[in-house]
Amino acid sequence: MIRDAQESDRVALVALLEATEQIPSVYGAEGLDGWWLVDEQGGRLRGAVRWDWGRPECWIHVLTVAPPDQGTGRVGLRLLQAVAAQARTYGARGLVGFARADRPAADLYQRGGATLEPGYRVRVDLRQPSILMRS
Repeated sequence: MIRDAQESDRVALVALLEATEQIPSVYGAEGLDGWWLVDEQGGRLRGAVRWDWGRPECWIHVLTVAPPDQGTGRVGLRLLQAVAAQARTYGARGLVGFARADRPAADLYQRGGATLEPGYRVRVDLRQPSILMRS
């Protein structure tokens, strides 16, 4: 189930970021800074995304998926779809973030309609059809 992060998620969120080699303090996890969505199943956080509202584009700061759930293309995709839906409602025309093109998630981003630009920038135009649009 994808939902807004809550205060009670803080410890699990920090553990998830650490398990995926992210630095929790960089992303504001300790204070739940910014906007966070989590994917929870059976009381376990399977993934999380942090972003900031913006126009014309919303910025994704971190997208992380628990190691046992990586590689399925489901958890990360569902989180990105949820952010994209909220961003469109807000009036944003795109999503922007950074990712390394040599990581497995780069394929997910490209399947989602993203372009990988020099300097690790990932950009998705929310006005174009893509798998980020829920059916």
